[in-house]
Amino acid sequence: MTKKIISILLLVCVLFTVTACFGGPTTLNYKYKDADIHETLSDDTTARLKAMFDSKQRYDNKPKSEFDDNVSISIGGRLYDIALNGDTKVKDVAVNKYFNITDEELKEISDIFAKYNAQVPCY
Repeated sequence: MTKKIISILLLVCVLFTVTACFGGPTTLNYKYKDADIHETLSDDTTARLKAMFDSKQRYDNKPKSEFDDNVSISIGGRLYDIALNGDTKVKDVAVNKYFNITDEELKEISDIFAKYNAQVPCY
């Protein structure tokens, strides 16, 4: 009986840890000037963004671009800041590194923000 209880508790702990670290919805965050937008994105959009972001090589050197957690996308609890000025750069906040995106990928991200009346680039 004790082994069953321990096994169940262990399973619950593992599930909680996995969910806390990797689970959760994909959200668009846009708190800029008078706008305060937080939207959950679809599974299809999540898959496209995840594939886009996961395929990129990260680097340490901070670009001249400006980043802010208030203009970001969160995928499973991992935050990605989008460059505010329209540069093709994204900051992976979890590891404090940066990666490049193409002009086409920036357009796709801008279109996702525009769907919720949020403007990227911000200025």
